[in-house]
Amino acid sequence: MNARWWWIGYALAVTVVLAAMGWFTATVCAGHAAERRAERAAFADDTARLALWRMDSRLATVIAREAGRPYLAYNAFYPATGALGKGFDNYKQGEVIVPSPLLGLETEEVLLHVQYAADGVATSPQIPVGELRQAAVPLLCSAVQVTTASERLADFTKRVTRDGLDAALIADPATLSETTTERLALFRGGQPADQPAVQQGSFSYGSRSGKELVARNSSFQSMTTKTQEAANRQEVQQGDYAQNFNDAIRMNGIPIKPDPNTTLHAEIMRPLWLGDRTERVLVLARRVRVGTGDWLQACWLDWPLIRKQLLGSIRDLLPEADLVPVTTAGAQPHRLATLPLLLTPGTALPDWQDPPPASNLPLLGAWAGVIAALVAGGVLLGGALALSERRGAFVSAVTHELRTPLTTFRLYTDLLAEGHVVDEAERQRCLDTLRSEAERLGHLVENVLGYARLERASLPTVALGIAVLIDGMQSRLKERAQRVGLDLVIDVSADVRPLAVRGEAQAIERILVNLVDNACKYAAAANDRRLHLTVARQAGLVTFTVRDHGPGIAPDLRRRLFTPFAKSAAEAATSAPGIGLGLALSQRLARQLGGDLRCEAPADGGAAFVLELPSA
Repeated sequence: MNARWWWIGYALAVTVVLAAMGWFTATVCAGHAAERRAERAAFADDTARLALWRMDSRLATVIAREAGRPYLAYNAFYPATGALGKGFDNYKQGEVIVPSPLLGLETEEVLLHVQYAADGVATSPQIPVGELRQAAVPLLCSAVQVTTASERLADFTKRVTRDGLDAALIADPATLSETTTERLALFRGGQPADQPAVQQGSFSYGSRSGKELVARNSSFQSMTTKTQEAANRQEVQQGDYAQNFNDAIRMNGIPIKPDPNTTLHAEIMRPLWLGDRTERVLVLARRVRVGTGDWLQACWLDWPLIRKQLLGSIRDLLPEADLVPVTTAGAQPHRLATLPLLLTPGTALPDWQDPPPASNLPLLGAWAGVIAALVAGGVLLGGALALSERRGAFVSAVTHELRTPLTTFRLYTDLLAEGHVVDEAERQRCLDTLRSEAERLGHLVENVLGYARLERASLPTVALGIAVLIDGMQSRLKERAQRVGLDLVIDVSADVRPLAVRGEAQAIERILVNLVDNACKYAAAANDRRLHLTVARQAGLVTFTVRDHGPGIAPDLRRRLFTPFAKSAAEAATSAPGIGLGLALSQRLARQLGGDLRCEAPADGGAAFVLELPSA
């Protein structure tokens, strides 16, 4: 199969493997990102639940206080039942009246207390009228308080009518709040059942643990308790006797009726949003039925102030949070239990810290393993294809190199055996030709065997004198040059002859014989019949340069000059004899001896091969 198709198949396999690894990496990274998002979402949900609990706890005191007021407290003055004089004389009904605990009372969260009579007339216990006003001002309240309450009452009646309030109270309580049970639990000072994290301190997300949440909320509750105690003390100071009367009513649990035979039914206070979208008011309202008459009582809450207080209490948890009025039915997440408000947490979570990123070492290891496997596969494929090509080239070159001398052997041996050569000179020429071809075959086999041995073992090196080394091989080198009519000129200066090199004598001789033989093949037809062998010294090295005056080496051939078996059958047929192994063998031998072999192109033509060996 063509090598190109092998590489195409390899490229397709690499593409498939890399695509699979890319998909796997993307899946793992997406899983890690989803896990981090889930952890952050869980942390945000717990933070929102904690914020809801804080706000509901803060509102519980206000709502419980307003829900516990008796219905008669919505009158500026009302008759005292069972009042006794100093002599324990009983007063008749209506002879003794007491002021409402709401008269002159100012609380931050409440703007006004309003009562609608059956005829639609709106009154307020904070606005005494007629003679009662003269009795109340300035003893029980100030004129400024009455004026302010009157202005607020006028504003309230513009926004909320009796019919609108009545319709809202007639609506199914379930449509107004889905968390009545939780709100009542808060009235009793409890905590909603959906807040186990704060009680148990068991969860941990980001940098905050359950214990830290408990500590935060203990501090918050302590601050809230102190604030509420101060507010309660202020109420007692403003209306001590009235509040004592109110407490007595609640302790006995007996509603005050104008007549023992009159039926009384008072609903629980419910939070409502009234008015249009642009002028909404937040109230706590209830219906009171005394006999056959219906009264509607409402506590107008200061929504801007409450919103500011609530958001301020959770600013450390959710700095971007907001509260949105809820007027629709159905369960909604992050809804307050006490008021129809929806918490929008925002995105900021000051206490959240991203968990340590998942270790990418396994993923990096997988990528490294896959890339290493792909690179190794490419190297193996390239080596196998190159080996296959070299094997084919070697077979072709060897086939050609063997066919020529074998043909010559067969021809001349047949001529000699059959007696066709009778002339003695011609007979001697045939014998010389046979000997030359035999040497050619021997040189070929010697190079192949030498290269095979070089692949399996290393060469021992010893110190060799240059003079002895050159003298021992110059006769063989000159004989090879003279065989093609070349004159080998050996140039060893007097200061170099005493030197020594580290190497192995047979290996050095084989390298120089291959270089001289290569020069004889390609420079046999040169005009300059000289062949130079120059020995010199260079910075700890001894160089042996073999130069000829032949045609030189083309630049495109220099890249594969030292590649073993690089000569194809076509090149072998059109070039000098050889299989392209001599130079490769020589370079490998030189490098095993600690030196190198390189090719140079002299400026005046020809080719030069430089053998570098370390000096001893």
